[in-house]
Amino acid sequence: MFWIFYAFLWLLMWLPLPLLYPLSDFCALLMYHVLRYRRKLVRRNLTHSFPEKSLKEIKRLEWRVYRNFVDVMIESMYSIHMSKKEIKRRLTYSGKEVLDEALAKKQAAFIMTAHNGNYEWLTGAKLSFEKDYNYFTIYRALSNKHFDKIMMDVRQRRHNVNIEMHDLMRKLDENHNNGVTGFYGMIADQKPSRKNPQHWHWTTFLHQDTPFLTGTEFLARKYDYAVLYARMSKLGRGRYHCHLEMLCDEPTLTSPGEITEKYARMLEQDLMAAPEAWLWTHNRWRKDL
Repeated sequence: MFWIFYAFLWLLMWLPLPLLYPLSDFCALLMYHVLRYRRKLVRRNLTHSFPEKSLKEIKRLEWRVYRNFVDVMIESMYSIHMSKKEIKRRLTYSGKEVLDEALAKKQAAFIMTAHNGNYEWLTGAKLSFEKDYNYFTIYRALSNKHFDKIMMDVRQRRHNVNIEMHDLMRKLDENHNNGVTGFYGMIADQKPSRKNPQHWHWTTFLHQDTPFLTGTEFLARKYDYAVLYARMSKLGRGRYHCHLEMLCDEPTLTSPGEITEKYARMLEQDLMAAPEAWLWTHNRWRKDL
């Protein structure tokens, strides 16, 4: 059954992207009004994050959240067949010189990203850069093996190296010891697991006490790699822009939590400007943390 679905999906994604957006709208309506997928969670997240908004404003924002959520899924699947030319047209970059300067001084760099905009398309960043850097994307395997395979098939077409989270330390040590240069894409806005709470960084984020993972700053200090922030904005359906900014160029001189705190502030700024672009279906403020 899975292979039938996969074949259908593969064929469907040959349609031009503008023709897929009516399907995206239908799926968003289905998820929002019929299936009511995580409606209570999204409502709670938005209400707590934007206490200044009225219920009417929250409901309008909810619909934009679901529409964006399905758009990102459709666009991610569509990228199975995207050419290099189309990827560069649909996702533009600025601030690439910041990465060039960082890699001229350091062996490697971390780029901190979030579930904001089309974060899956960021895995094709190497295709948009003039210099042939090694690009390592860090991912966490999905619990559903079938959908995990689909996502891996999509990502492996983008000329980057995919590293599963559990294999990250081994691969980093190996690359560092062998003098391998390049940059690592790190999605850093996930809720931390309940293990090792002593490694969390607590801050006020969107009006709520929020723990953040500190793995990226720990690794940056350990290897003395620069840290950049990918500020992603949506220009329209199927069109995004990513601006790279230096977050920290000398991580060994920072205090614990400093890099993570700066990341939280930069992400918060993005979400205040365009809240519908974030993954609000994620249970970010789980009460049992």
